[in-house]
Amino acid sequence: SFTAALRTYADLAVTAVDVPASASSGSDINVGWTVKNNGGADATSATGWVDRIVLSRDDVIGNGDDVVLGEVAHGAALAAGASYSQTATVRIPTRIDGAYKIAVVSDATAKVVEPDTRADNARLSAAIAITQTYADLVPTLSVVPSEVFAGRSAHVEWSVRNAGTVATDVNRWVDQVYLSSTTGLT
Repeated sequence: SFTAALRTYADLAVTAVDVPASASSGSDINVGWTVKNNGGADATSATGWVDRIVLSRDDVIGNGDDVVLGEVAHGAALAAGASYSQTATVRIPTRIDGAYKIAVVSDATAKVVEPDTRADNARLSAAIAITQTYADLVPTLSVVPSEVFAGRSAHVEWSVRNAGTVATDVNRWVDQVYLSSTTGLT
């Protein structure tokens, strides 16, 4: 004789993701989300689980264009039918622009036993318009000689200001001085 019993499991589902409608690259934004246990059993793990925040150009989470913005640990059990809301501050990468989406993936490292119910562990936000920020170093000559002679040194002074929208993302660079018979370099 054979006896079978139905076993219930947890089912963590991200039910809401809240992000701003726009952001600048390199800036910090707040991401809010809600996770509900739709299963018939408590969601437990000896070490807890993590909710992963991912930036994506498309609607596919887990492909090559995704950038992990952060992970938030959740250490307490979640009773069947219960939910929790979380907020995290994450930094948008520099040098990007366009329409992106942010996804939250609950239990991203699969610590909670939830067979056949992982399809609702992730949720995408509405599109977020990201404006690219940039550094723009502009040199200004302040002291130049009226004439220079071949084979001799000349004294030149200049300053550099950043006319861009953010600080440079490097702390060292090299300035070069060129002698030209025209007003521009080609």
